[in-house]
Amino acid sequence: MTFDASQIIGSPQLAGVTVLPRGMSKRQASATGGRLAASVALGSTGETASAAPDFGRQAYVAVTNDEFVLVKIRTGRWTTKLDNVIVRIPSTDVVSADLGSGIICPLTITFDNGDVWRLEVSRLNKKHAQAVVHALGAA
Repeated sequence: MTFDASQIIGSPQLAGVTVLPRGMSKRQASATGGRLAASVALGSTGETASAAPDFGRQAYVAVTNDEFVLVKIRTGRWTTKLDNVIVRIPSTDVVSADLGSGIICPLTITFDNGDVWRLEVSRLNKKHAQAVVHALGAA
């Protein structure tokens, strides 16, 4: 799902993508009884925990000329919309942004203070995630 967070963040969005916390896809697949299929399809990450703030099931990452912004997504019975800004980080604080491949693409954002955010992006949103990585690289 694609949003435009420009109104909420108060500046034009260059790129954005819906993200899940690391491991959410595997937990959801396991909860539906597909434990073996989940471990085969999604693999074991063997990574350290993510320093990303707790945002629930999903959030939206937006990149502007000056900021990297994490926005809460509110999901109702019939609607899904952007809710409120969780955190704003100057884009100059982003050291690297990497996007992996797979059914669920790992998105890793590293900051100059040493924090590493490990997020997940659906393969359906991979093009938007690539735009985020590109925008962060250009910032």
